[in-house]
Amino acid sequence: MTAADTRDATWVDARLEHADDSSAVKVALIDEIPGSTVCPEIKAALLEAANALAAAGYIIERAHPPEIEQCVNVWQSIVMTEARFGMISAADSTGDPDVKRFIRSMADCAPTVDLGGYVQAIARRDELRRKWNEFLGRYPIALLPVSCRLPLPWGADLGTTEETRTLIAAQSPLIASAALGLPGISVPMGFSGGLPVGVQLVADGFRELRLLTAASVVERHQGGMSARDYGSV
Repeated sequence: MTAADTRDATWVDARLEHADDSSAVKVALIDEIPGSTVCPEIKAALLEAANALAAAGYIIERAHPPEIEQCVNVWQSIVMTEARFGMISAADSTGDPDVKRFIRSMADCAPTVDLGGYVQAIARRDELRRKWNEFLGRYPIALLPVSCRLPLPWGADLGTTEETRTLIAAQSPLIASAALGLPGISVPMGFSGGLPVGVQLVADGFRELRLLTAASVVERHQGGMSARDYGSV
């Protein structure tokens, strides 16, 4: 899948392996997310993951991520604008009231932008990616929540527009990495009150092996727990 192909317009001749993939590097511990409150259980999981990495020689420093709220705004401006040109009508065609309600609520939460605003959002994404490139130059790995909240009850995504807005803010760490095209990996950290808890590791572009190495360190600390252990939840 990594081989060159003229039919792939976005192919990049990127290395899969780097000499420092297994090196214990500096890690940014991000346990405060602007616009949302990280629940105590997630904070505890972040600290436990940080301790596991520190025990393996990684250097842990608390840090503030670059403009996560702006990353979410850019994601909404781009994705939901594109959704208005097909995705929303496709959701409507399913006839599923829950799907239609959620997609409509997501659209209502997003800025309404014209062509100029869409172009500006694309440019803003590049600007934010540069800021994250600089951040990941200082901290080759970022340790942050997947979500600021524990897994939500069934139907929690079918609330009011304001409730959806709060939900999006809670998911902002996950949305930010997706918006900027940064590789991330979710690491299981056990259970809290019967609910699965995890953390997210993010690195610079094409540094997936660095993430897999760090994730395996945390996984071993957890006694080998993996996503498969969540199957019965």
